Amino acid sequence: MYRYLARRLTYFEAIFSIQNKGISVNDLSAQRMCRADDLSSDRKWRRIHKIAVIGAAFIAGYLFSLWLLDAYYLGDPEHYARFYYSMYGVNPEHWGSLQKSHLGSAEPFYRYIVGVPAYFGVDRIEYIAVWNGIFTSIIGYILLNYRSSIIFSVCVFTNYYFIILLGSAERLKFSYIFLALAVCLGKPWKKYLASIISVFFHTQALIQFISSFAYYAAKNYKQFLSSPMRILFVSLGVVISLALAGYLFLGSVGDVVAAKSAGYSERSGGISEVVQWFLLLIVGVYVFRDKIAIICGMLPMGLFTFMYGNRVNVATFAFFAIMAMAHRKTNSPWILMVMAYMSFKSIHFIQDIIQFGTGYP
Repeated sequence: MYRYLARRLTYFEAIFSIQNKGISVNDLSAQRMCRADDLSSDRKWRRIHKIAVIGAAFIAGYLFSLWLLDAYYLGDPEHYARFYYSMYGVNPEHWGSLQKSHLGSAEPFYRYIVGVPAYFGVDRIEYIAVWNGIFTSIIGYILLNYRSSIIFSVCVFTNYYFIILLGSAERLKFSYIFLALAVCLGKPWKKYLASIISVFFHTQALIQFISSFAYYAAKNYKQFLSSPMRILFVSLGVVISLALAGYLFLGSVGDVVAAKSAGYSERSGGISEVVQWFLLLIVGVYVFRDKIAIICGMLPMGLFTFMYGNRVNVATFAFFAIMAMAHRKTNSPWILMVMAYMSFKSIHFIQDIIQFGTGYP
């Protein structure tokens, strides 16, 4: 009642009214100070809680990765390990050729982020486990920041594709670390920069980049076209993105990507993979608010899924999960059903790792 009066009366009228109620100005000031102290204390405990969650996520991710990276030693991890130890004491100018020979890839940033510790003889499992801990802590921060439900958060950390990123998909993991950072960052130019950097770790990040741009363009097209300056900035961003993509493909990894794409196309599940993507699209359109934007964001992934199969599913589920958080739908039964299925799928994957040393025996 007093707040209502204070907003509508002049300062002196408010003071007079409060004094007539038997409340002194000093008492009112004391109450305000108490509220300010309570608010400050609440913010302090929230900050402590956030730091504790991020720290716990890092420790859990690090310790789990020490076991996972040791147990998962066949298949792709075997090639990554050979590449890592082949760079010990080798001149950096030869790292690119080693990457092509061991991994059949040429993304420039990856070889440097693992090449420096490899050159000095740092243990690979320890080093990658630290990055896995960082990745896990960033995901924990995102879940906390979006106030995701506990069940949804558990499903994210036990997700089949998340475990793949921690284990065998090493280049893609570094790419998603920067994509996750893009989600955390506030200013658009910082998000854009982190997204561009992710592409230079793994070209598959381009799919995530294109889909995210299609979603936000469809959702905010009125804002993009509201002024000539906005149109200029958006156009400039598109031109820079195309220029960087052209440099990446034509000047660095074009031949390697073309060869890998041909191999992925031959092994693609085709229709079965597209059916999985289509089911996710149906759930997304049914649950989320921005239905047209969701369709625009999912369409590029559907095309690449048909061409390259389950290699694109990591991007599809990552997009689906961030949309669930952004739309505050982490308690939706439909969303939780999808996430629970992917967590259930990881059980058999872990069993294969324990028994055979690889998730794909």
